[in-house]
Amino acid sequence: MALSKKIKGTIAVSTLIIAPMVGAVSYVKATSNFKPIIMNYQNYISTDIRDSLSENFSYKEFGDVSEFSKAIEDNRVIGGVGSDFQIVRMAQKQLLRKIDFARLFKSNEEVAKGFRNDNNVSNEQFIAQKRKAIEKLLRKETLEHLDNYNQFMYILGDEKKGIIDIDKDGIQDQLWEFIIPYYIQDKVFTYTVGDYDENGEKKPLKEAVKNWSEERKKEIREKGIRFEKQDVISIGKTLQENGYKYFIWTESMRDNLLAGSEIVNNPNFKNNGYTGVADEQNYKEQIKKFLELVENTTSAPLSNTEINSVKSSGLELLTALIDKGVKQEVGFIYNGDALDALNGNDNFDYIEDGTSVRIIRPKNNLTLLDGWIITKDIDDNLANQLLDDLYENLYRGNDYSLEQLIFESSKNVRYNYVASDDGYKEEKGRAYTLDFENVPSLKNFDFVNYTPAFKSTYDYFEKFYFNDAATTVKEEENGEEITVLLNQNSEILKTDPTENNIKVEISSISSKLARSIYKSQARKQTIYGLEPDENTPENEIYEVDYKFIAPSGERLSSEIKTEYILATKK
Repeated sequence: MALSKKIKGTIAVSTLIIAPMVGAVSYVKATSNFKPIIMNYQNYISTDIRDSLSENFSYKEFGDVSEFSKAIEDNRVIGGVGSDFQIVRMAQKQLLRKIDFARLFKSNEEVAKGFRNDNNVSNEQFIAQKRKAIEKLLRKETLEHLDNYNQFMYILGDEKKGIIDIDKDGIQDQLWEFIIPYYIQDKVFTYTVGDYDENGEKKPLKEAVKNWSEERKKEIREKGIRFEKQDVISIGKTLQENGYKYFIWTESMRDNLLAGSEIVNNPNFKNNGYTGVADEQNYKEQIKKFLELVENTTSAPLSNTEINSVKSSGLELLTALIDKGVKQEVGFIYNGDALDALNGNDNFDYIEDGTSVRIIRPKNNLTLLDGWIITKDIDDNLANQLLDDLYENLYRGNDYSLEQLIFESSKNVRYNYVASDDGYKEEKGRAYTLDFENVPSLKNFDFVNYTPAFKSTYDYFEKFYFNDAATTVKEEENGEEITVLLNQNSEILKTDPTENNIKVEISSISSKLARSIYKSQARKQTIYGLEPDENTPENEIYEVDYKFIAPSGERLSSEIKTEYILATKK
């Protein structure tokens, strides 16, 4: 029994739903009667953390990131969550302020001092000092992804590509200086393999599963389908060979153009092949190739809505895959939504957690990073208020060491009954569990389930969230089950938890799969959709190439949107 809790339904960030917004923001302090507006993608934060942020700010949600961009340009918001390619565009327009990481982490002196120029060093030395400080906090993959965007850090409209240097220190600004990373994600093909319970009888969730023999069903559920080739079209063909017919796709334009670019092969286009760059020369070809890709992957055009369903949110995408009343059985979705689908009992109570889906990562893949940003022309006190609130309600814990996270999240519980082979036996004592509610960064992940961008939080969940070395206890005979930790001797842990005395064992099929889905930006995967281990044959391992979406201007974005709608709505 892994320590992970029920996983909440989330909505992926790449959508085309437009949410209404109201209000105007100028130079207003959070202490006034008017609450400045901050914005985030729909359902992309835990409910109570959202409520806490709403005490000083008016919290609004949006569906499409272009709505957030428009709100920034119209000076209606003071900050919020954006996506990498949109954030660099706002930086090019010089609409953002640098993040004061010393203020954000002011409660952690050891971390904060790395972002302060206490020794009055030169500008070059100070930026190098801050870079070392951020390197200690972020996952290597997060910082590498951010660095991809530094090539675009020039002032928009400057013919000489004048560098962005908002603090006038003579050094070109880097994207990581403008963003507080939130979650980082990649794409997976998710296919339904599970059953649902109907009056005690197990029935296949989807049509494909009904046609498998019992032997084949057991093999796929335990090991996964074998994908000899891992490009999108080959994945689709393999799934069809195994009985899958009904697919679901996201409406996100840039995601889909990137997917289409996988099969672009025309020497007349300067950005040829798999690329996240959309320009005047290639975007029509990428749209055309996306439509070809869908048809070649599913053996039906996108216009065949029975075979190819299109949804605008991650919640719709993932729930379709585990809804017994919906035909769709394969989805090209983000890894966080796949993790939610795998543990879908909180979405549908007839689902058994850990059994409903399996995944395969395409060898040509996408990395998307979301993060909090603050607009440039707001009062310093207001910016500080937002940073303080973000830390106390959302980011606290990302600056902790792994040992600190264990200490802060550990909880001592009393028990009178312990799980046994025959149910529960009476036994009294005290034990330790990990309570994610105690630390904001842990608490929010447990709701959202996208992969953390900060190193310590990522490492904590990679190690403990999927840990099978645990047992359940109860305080009352008919009370709530509590999952508690085991020590290295496989006994109930009764001393303060540390990294060294907690037994960790990722042994069950569901836990191995869940952790593999969680680990975004993994360079190596197996042809069965798992992370390789020491027993994986070399001929069953392949490498994944991750691209990023490059920013595009308003005119080009509008042209892409118009052409995309015309092409996909036929």
